[in-house]
Amino acid sequence: MAETIKLAQEELEQIAQIQQVSQNITMEYGNIELAKKAIAARTERADEALETLRQNEQELAQSLEEKYGRGSINLQDGTFVPFQEEEVQAEEESTEEESAK
Repeated sequence: MAETIKLAQEELEQIAQIQQVSQNITMEYGNIELAKKAIAARTERADEALETLRQNEQELAQSLEEKYGRGSINLQDGTFVPFQEEEVQAEEESTEEESAK
């Protein structure tokens, strides 16, 4: 059997330090992965909230258009100004052009 050699205390400390740093790095990678999953979940919830907001916005716009017709709303004073017939036609044409793209 080969003769055993005792390592110096300084060498043992260096090995232990390297092992500790390696464990710390491994834990950091684990924490990063957990953070990524949390961000992905938050992003998904934000996407869902945005989609709901857009649907609500669309429904409100349709409801207001059915009630008041096409026009513009001044949120500062709460007034509605109907579009003139030419403005409605121009807006419809613009919408049709955007849909065709």
